[in-house]
Amino acid sequence: MLAQLGEHIFEGLKAPETLSESYAMRYGRIPLINEKDVIQATGEELAELSLAIRFEISFCDPKTEIDALKQSMTDREVLPLIMGDGTIKGTFVITEVEVSTRIFAPDGYLEDATVNISLLECKSDEEIVPKGEAITDDPIAETLPEPPTEEPVAEPMPDTPAEPVKSPALGITKAIEKGQNAVNKMKKVAAKVKDKADDVKQTVQEVKKIADTVKTAYQEAKDMVEKTTKIIQRAKELPTSLNGAIAYAQNLSQLGDVTDPKILIMKVEQMSESAAKVKSSASHVVSFWATKEGGN
Repeated sequence: MLAQLGEHIFEGLKAPETLSESYAMRYGRIPLINEKDVIQATGEELAELSLAIRFEISFCDPKTEIDALKQSMTDREVLPLIMGDGTIKGTFVITEVEVSTRIFAPDGYLEDATVNISLLECKSDEEIVPKGEAITDDPIAETLPEPPTEEPVAEPMPDTPAEPVKSPALGITKAIEKGQNAVNKMKKVAAKVKDKADDVKQTVQEVKKIADTVKTAYQEAKDMVEKTTKIIQRAKELPTSLNGAIAYAQNLSQLGDVTDPKILIMKVEQMSESAAKVKSSASHVVSFWATKEGGN
């Protein structure tokens, strides 16, 4: 974790691209007759911080992340800022959330944006508590106007942007990545035969074992795709490419006593090309599944 602002956690791909800090002292000027003014320190200015973060659909839901930050701002939450090494920067309020959109989906859903967050120091005598505990008694609440009294209503649980958005898109991504990694490993194993550095029969057995991993990973991805009709309609190429990849993996997992290295290399290359098609077709599915229309 790079930093934690209240319940907003910035880590991994959600770590700030830039973090600007501004500290200043305040001085009063005392005029003197026929002399230059003298100055007197009157106190410290409030610290101001600015964070630039990129939210992208491949690792989170940008709209959920931005909405959570805007909610903290409009609720005038006083948030502790704690760095990953345990350094406590202090308590802050969010004064501005500036969103620069980079990519919209065809249906208008936000997929990629850079967000600039402006923070203003808020002096507080409250103890800064770790993740999971609430900060009470807002020290600036008395200086702000009270909201109008309304009948209490049940509010939905807010989305917590601390972790990546849990959606089938992540499952598809992980399954396909697992398959791709296994295929890459398979290519390395087969290359040993080409270089005459390993026994063909032993290599065939290893390739068959890896092929089972590829087949299982792509089958998991296919099962998740088939759960949502909209995804099938949106990306008809993915089930087809997955079926092709599974067929290649099935053939590799049932290899007989191959003695010709060229045949083994050819079959592994076919598996690799099929895996590349799966990865290409999956990109549209993943971005769509993470949208509200996709079921989240």
